[in-house]
Amino acid sequence: MDPTWLAVIGVISALGAISSLVVLARQHAPRASIIPDRVARRREPGRAIAH
Repeated sequence: MDPTWLAVIGVISALGAISSLVVLARQHAPRASIIPDRVARRREPGRAIAH
């Protein structure tokens, strides 16, 4: 194979690996910060209705 094609395939595979790591990191990180906000928002209307 021509070294140019090897370089192109290497760059594409590296970008794919980086993008998959970013997707995995985004799946784990935001959930911890989003869930408490949603729980707090759900509890506030319940407290207002109960009083």
